[in-house]
Amino acid sequence: MASANETTNIGELDEVIGVDQGGGFIPEGYVPPTEVNRISLDTVFSSIHAGIADFKKAAVFSTFFGFVYFAAGLLLTVFALVTESYALIFPLAAGFLLVGPITALGLYEISRRIETGERVEWDVLKAFKRHGVTHVFLYGFTLAFLLIVWLVVARVIYALNFGYSPSFFAQLSLDSLIAELFTARGLAFLVVGNAFGAVLAGTVFAITVVGVPYLHDRPIDFMTAIMTSVHAVAKNPGPMLIWGVIIALTIGLSAVFFFFPLIFTLPIIGHATWHLYKQTVVPND
Repeated sequence: MASANETTNIGELDEVIGVDQGGGFIPEGYVPPTEVNRISLDTVFSSIHAGIADFKKAAVFSTFFGFVYFAAGLLLTVFALVTESYALIFPLAAGFLLVGPITALGLYEISRRIETGERVEWDVLKAFKRHGVTHVFLYGFTLAFLLIVWLVVARVIYALNFGYSPSFFAQLSLDSLIAELFTARGLAFLVVGNAFGAVLAGTVFAITVVGVPYLHDRPIDFMTAIMTSVHAVAKNPGPMLIWGVIIALTIGLSAVFFFFPLIFTLPIIGHATWHLYKQTVVPND
């Protein structure tokens, strides 16, 4: 290929810098931004319906992922109890869900195979290797970093309201605990903690809701996946807000039963997220 200094006609120049598409020269290797569709609430509900259908078709595999996630969360809670890190029980339970999108890769692979007619086998456990592990690792590292930020800030908020003793709540009876939460410092703790948690959870939702499925579906880099996901949320704020609320309520209700329902509800959320991605993102070929 001729260099720019050696070109003698416009044909050679086109070869060096790109192709004239009528609106200017497009550089070699240029990839246009990913298109994002506008969706409605019907799209959200149809995705949930499709997610339930996928769960029924691959119940054994889907339930396995839900059980592993539930068991990991339970172990973290037990660890906090055994080490008397009582102040970390709620942050760990809530924060562990922040890394959920990246752990759902196996569920996305199950839905992808059902969609394409491929056989669902236990090799879905290797879903993170489908397009290489580099960008999956970077995505996971980003979510893990946000989890650490959440845990640190949660400890700071706790310390500012109740002092540095992590066992403060453990020393209270149930009646005293309820009464403490309705004091000025208890309400400040709840309001500030939940407000920060909501902002962080919203951030994670925005950068992952269709980003992680897109990363699994196509060989793209994780920054493209993140920006596409943010674009999808910005273009569809109403439906995406409803989907986020549905996820939050599902997880919240599951928490009432010590997260056991996540064995079933988490896989359905994962499968539904895949179908929401497929109806929202128009991948570049």
